[in-house]
Amino acid sequence: MIVHYTSGQRRALNQVWNGAEIYGFEPLFLSMNTDGTPNLYLNTIVGCVRKWYGEEGPSRLFEAWAEDRRQALLDDLAWLALESAAFQRELPPEEKARITRIFRRRAVCTDVCLVLGAVLAVFALTSPDAPLAGPALFAVLPLLAGTLAGVFMTYGCCPFCGRRPRKWDWAWTPILWRFFRCPDCDFTPYWDKKHGGEAEM
Repeated sequence: MIVHYTSGQRRALNQVWNGAEIYGFEPLFLSMNTDGTPNLYLNTIVGCVRKWYGEEGPSRLFEAWAEDRRQALLDDLAWLALESAAFQRELPPEEKARITRIFRRRAVCTDVCLVLGAVLAVFALTSPDAPLAGPALFAVLPLLAGTLAGVFMTYGCCPFCGRRPRKWDWAWTPILWRFFRCPDCDFTPYWDKKHGGEAEM
């Protein structure tokens, strides 16, 4: 079927194609401002989503609630999530290196809280009569809180693409994080070092 576009829609179509770096396809959406001009930012996001996630995955996502009475709301929420994911993937190398270093610092701090808390707990439980057993046991609580906060802040999602951890992501945990690689965006805890950035701990 031949689709006829207005001049504004054709400009929007070109913006989507530029974002996708692929030309000639029919996009899922075209974003137009209220005055009929194309929305450059949102159309670029539509193109970036096509670039990184292809056609089939996003199409299935929006088809899942195509007949739902809340379709407009669900479409908006989905685009917010896709915008965030696509934006992360389009980050420049310098920003990715900075994000990697932040992740590594948080992961190391979480490891320190976890290991130190475990050592103090074992000491307090195995040597209850030692003079420092009481203070050691008391110190376990803030270290446990630090560990839980570190896990929440560090391992909620991939720092680059926002991918949520799956049950088979065995390395996306304290201590083992050094072996993690995101299958969607190739993030690793030492991405900055691998790509020429200056690794910092």
